[in-house]
Amino acid sequence: MKTKSFGTEMGYFRRRNSRLEHIYGVHFDLDEAKPGHPVFHAQVSSQSRLGESVRELYRLEDEIVNEFSPKLGNIRIPSAQMDVFSVVIQICADHHLALGGAGAPVKAEFDKIRQTNSFFLGAAHRMPFLNSPPATGCYRSAHWYG
Repeated sequence: MKTKSFGTEMGYFRRRNSRLEHIYGVHFDLDEAKPGHPVFHAQVSSQSRLGESVRELYRLEDEIVNEFSPKLGNIRIPSAQMDVFSVVIQICADHHLALGGAGAPVKAEFDKIRQTNSFFLGAAHRMPFLNSPPATGCYRSAHWYG
């Protein structure tokens, strides 16, 4: 299987005093057509509407409060291909491995998650400018524009 396209939205929420506070939001996507966009990129953006899913999933009655206010929403930050499966891996790494002291069982579970989420090929396979030197040996953002 190969990636055709993706768009991933991620929101962080903090529960405090019967409030579900939206504290950070970002969306990741792929844009091969616009010359000013890095092919894979992130944009900081409010994702407060995801709070409804959090409330439903955890059966909460909390009020959703948007505490996040990005000042600039049109900045595209070059990133890896952050499809939903990549985001799951990132969240697991941030919240389990990066906390320090992760023992062998935690690392083994993380390896299982990575392997389980590696069942398809990312979109870079179809972009010649990402598959030829120097891009293949250099991960600088200079190579990430079509």
